[in-house]
Amino acid sequence: RYCRLRRWNTLFVCGTDEYGTATETRALQEGLSPRQLCDRYHALHADIYTWFHISFDHFGRTTTPQQTRPGEPLQTQVRSCRPGEPLHTQVSPGGPGEPLQTQNPQCKLCRGTPVVTPTQHLFLDLPKLEGRLEAWLERTWAAGEWTANARHITRTWLRDGLKPRCITRDLTWGTPVPLDGFRDKVFYVWFDAPIGYLSITANYTDQWERWWKNPQQ
Repeated sequence: RYCRLRRWNTLFVCGTDEYGTATETRALQEGLSPRQLCDRYHALHADIYTWFHISFDHFGRTTTPQQTRPGEPLQTQVRSCRPGEPLHTQVSPGGPGEPLQTQNPQCKLCRGTPVVTPTQHLFLDLPKLEGRLEAWLERTWAAGEWTANARHITRTWLRDGLKPRCITRDLTWGTPVPLDGFRDKVFYVWFDAPIGYLSITANYTDQWERWWKNPQQ
């Protein structure tokens, strides 16, 4: 509202983040498809924002074809990674603190005992990026571009060293992984969801790149 009152060229977008385990589980509980569940909650959220007179230029969602298209360059990088680059496969689950350590586990839906099945997943090999990340952080911190709270949280993550981060899930509801051997999986929602701001803009205008890409690069 402030930017509009100042007559600045402003784009105000928001939307519902709809992929992930929680959505698929809740849909099973309610006897709905994930799409049906998301349609209902998307409409509910839109009505609430309208009631509060929050006037988005576009209130979108992450379950659109545009969510895949802006993400294609990222997916292409995933496809083109080779051994030694910051992406690798790993057997999951396992290790301290993992679900295997849970005592007397039960399925949330049927109360049955879960069966452990080995599975291959894609991981971002974050330790290989740690040195470059720390150098970049020092430069931006010195320039005063971070709040004290943001610096503290980031230092906490780096204190014990970065760990490999899984970016795929054994689900059917999500953005498919375009890589042989992993086509039965989807991308982890928090790897995929940040692109939602771009895809929601792309649903609003075909000039979305002018809002999100640096014209100097």
